[in-house]
Amino acid sequence: ANDEEGFQIMNLLDPVLRTANAGAVVATIRAFLSIADAIGKRPADDRDADSPTVDDLKRQVCVRIKAPLVTLIASGSNELTYVLLKYADQLIDLCPGIFDDEYRQFYVRYSDPTHIKHSKVRILAKLANPETAPDIVAELGEIVADVDETMGRLAVRSMGAIALHDSGGQGAVESIARRLVEMLDLQGIPHVSSEAATALAALVRRHPSIITVVSAPLPRALRYITEPMGKASVIFLLGEYGESINEAPYALERGI
Repeated sequence: ANDEEGFQIMNLLDPVLRTANAGAVVATIRAFLSIADAIGKRPADDRDADSPTVDDLKRQVCVRIKAPLVTLIASGSNELTYVLLKYADQLIDLCPGIFDDEYRQFYVRYSDPTHIKHSKVRILAKLANPETAPDIVAELGEIVADVDETMGRLAVRSMGAIALHDSGGQGAVESIARRLVEMLDLQGIPHVSSEAATALAALVRRHPSIITVVSAPLPRALRYITEPMGKASVIFLLGEYGESINEAPYALERGI
């Protein structure tokens, strides 16, 4: 199809997006993306400079299908919701930022089954920007102590991912680091302490200046973190940044 035919087909299919048939909506989304890929301008093309590129068209498609997809996710059965979340996850990767303003639709609900909760927590980290990050981090902080161990781990990892990708804006890295430091002292939830230590190690590698925020609890954390990955992360921080931590040599000596 040429450009005009492609846009005509998309306009003809547009009403299908407003139907309650999830299969038809998903098929239409795939058709839109396929058309965008076929008619969009590529770097080697000699078309007019005003012709939309493939990426531009795909972003327009994502804007067009966002509301119908989010509505179906909120109103479908558990099985359907899970499949649609997978589609949303791929679209978020394809068009970063488009779904950010719908982040509350991906909050975990008490009634959600486990596999849907896990999917939502993974997606939330991708929706963080300077406006949404405070709310998202607060929501993830509430999930950390969930009775589902995997859920708690995913929440900590998602918080770390927001900081690592600098998607939370000014001050977010230090704010998240402080939250992770508090989690180091959750001795009754060992998997959370371990995940927090691992996230902090990755974060300090990326932002060495926050070691001043992280350093104080590390010597005592080494005594009660038992999971190998978490313990290795604390040992790395004590060894790599020992000059900033007075008790580092003694803590490492006890570990030996």
